[in-house]
Amino acid sequence: MCGIVGYIGEKECIPILMHGLETLEYRGYDSAGIAVAHNNGIQVAKAKGKLKSLESGLKVLPQDATVGIGHTRWATHGKPSQINAHPHTIPAFAIVHNGIIENYLELKQEAVARGFQFVSETDTEVILAYVDFLWSKHQDMDKVIQALFRDLKGAFAIGILNRENPSEIYIVKHGSPAVLGFGENGNYFASDAYAILKHTQQVMYLRDGQYARVSKDAVEVKDKEGDLIAPEISVLELSQASLDKQGFEHFMLKEIHEQPAAFSRTLDAVLNKEGSKTFFDVSALGIQKLVQKEFNRVFLIGCGSAYYVGDTMRYFLEKQFGASVNTELASEFRYRDPQIGKGDLFVAISQSGETLDTLTSLKYAKEKGAYIHAVCNVPESSITRESDSVSYLNAGPEIGVASTKAFTSQLLVLGLVGLAYAESRGKTEGLSESAEQLRRLPQLSTSSLNHIDKIKELAEQYHHYRSFLFIGRGPLAAIANEGALKLKEISYIHAEAYAGGELKHGPIALIDKDMPTMALVGDDFYREKMLANIAEVTARDGRVIGVGFADARLMEAATDVLPCVRSTSPFIQAIIQTLPLQLFAYYIALKRGTDVDQPRNLAKSVTVE
Repeated sequence: MCGIVGYIGEKECIPILMHGLETLEYRGYDSAGIAVAHNNGIQVAKAKGKLKSLESGLKVLPQDATVGIGHTRWATHGKPSQINAHPHTIPAFAIVHNGIIENYLELKQEAVARGFQFVSETDTEVILAYVDFLWSKHQDMDKVIQALFRDLKGAFAIGILNRENPSEIYIVKHGSPAVLGFGENGNYFASDAYAILKHTQQVMYLRDGQYARVSKDAVEVKDKEGDLIAPEISVLELSQASLDKQGFEHFMLKEIHEQPAAFSRTLDAVLNKEGSKTFFDVSALGIQKLVQKEFNRVFLIGCGSAYYVGDTMRYFLEKQFGASVNTELASEFRYRDPQIGKGDLFVAISQSGETLDTLTSLKYAKEKGAYIHAVCNVPESSITRESDSVSYLNAGPEIGVASTKAFTSQLLVLGLVGLAYAESRGKTEGLSESAEQLRRLPQLSTSSLNHIDKIKELAEQYHHYRSFLFIGRGPLAAIANEGALKLKEISYIHAEAYAGGELKHGPIALIDKDMPTMALVGDDFYREKMLANIAEVTARDGRVIGVGFADARLMEAATDVLPCVRSTSPFIQAIIQTLPLQLFAYYIALKRGTDVDQPRNLAKSVTVE
């Protein structure tokens, strides 16, 4: 969601802050701003819209300022506007905030009663009013921050500039991500390590209930009681090049084409050499503890694309775990008092590791005694730190808001976890064949990406339609949901998905010449049934794009074919059949002129409930 960045040191801060905000654009935002401390005062520039809208306003700021904080806002309380943009300021303070304050109305009423005059509609300005009140009462930032931990309800990462102490910045963390950066000519903080990677690879990830006083020469970390904590510094294993487009028009297109390499990295680490005693390396998957346990039930929890990962893989994992597998929306899970506890496995699926709905559901399951396993792309994220074990994707940074390589890497890693678990239980039937097909996955996925000319041709034909229907069966029913989501996210075309067998139970009423259907046809026992579903659509003048192996049967049944390679493994078929759907959505969006990497209203890391 929102992005924050701060710097204090010897260099001019505005270029550093702007670069950090540009790096955080992928998180999604609708306004931006920068505040700097200079000559015993705080000056601010803010603008609605993208960072280009902010550039002219920056000219009024002192260019030689060396202390500042910046923010990109994704609106929650209050519409996108310059007034609602961060940083929020009064003469004594400027603050930026990532997260949401649940008790802001109560605190706002108290501030109004004290005489504070609000100018914005945001929950963040309530924090500013409370900081100002606490400072007037204590004149001590440690006491101010300890009161914030005590009295603010919700999730927050807060950066605070104090005019009376311009040689330091405070960063406060509870629920929302915050990272500190240690440099030679100054120090940094941000909501994401990518924002400061250009300047330093020495970082510390703050934990909930910690805060830091950052000066140009030192970083002091304390817990919420004010006790000092020794910094746990780690070295980022990322390169600046990994955050560049590397010649592609969009990050999304780059990340679609990075999928075969991502699969290779994972498989090279996890698949043991031929002739080994076992097929799968449980340590490379991070499941040494997990494979030692038996589970009564398995819960796969996620939001958006991550939810569809779980919905796809439940078809496969029930056999591997020998237990009931349930897929749950994280945003709904904990509110229905789910019966989960000891003997159950809770799998948190999240690219960023900061998805707040997933994190809160995880904490609920943990309190009930469930074993927690995370499937995540980001080390040292909140979800990974709360988990009993973690399987990392090794997909590399995903900058495009619409998930592509993270989605397919989650499918792959969850499948590997299932296979490795089965092998640990002596269930070796079919493992040799599975390992062999997995070794071919990078090649198969590359082949599925080699139909760009056909996909562009289909995008030319279909980009003007206002609605799409997606259908599939078995695991491909869940992939149909993901395909519809991709089209919605980046092209703003209405799309919805159904299991193919559900067509005749209602959705078939929508079928006509203006409602194209994407039909996902696998090379499995669902195939004949899917061909029958296609016939149901074409008999009602519906246009059908058949997605699958382009044999004579599919060519004859469908209006058009979006080809991909054949695999006899339903698990691998689900992965490789996702790729042309991603490209189809991309080229449709390109034809419609939408913002592919930063779709309207969306955010990469959803850190509010």
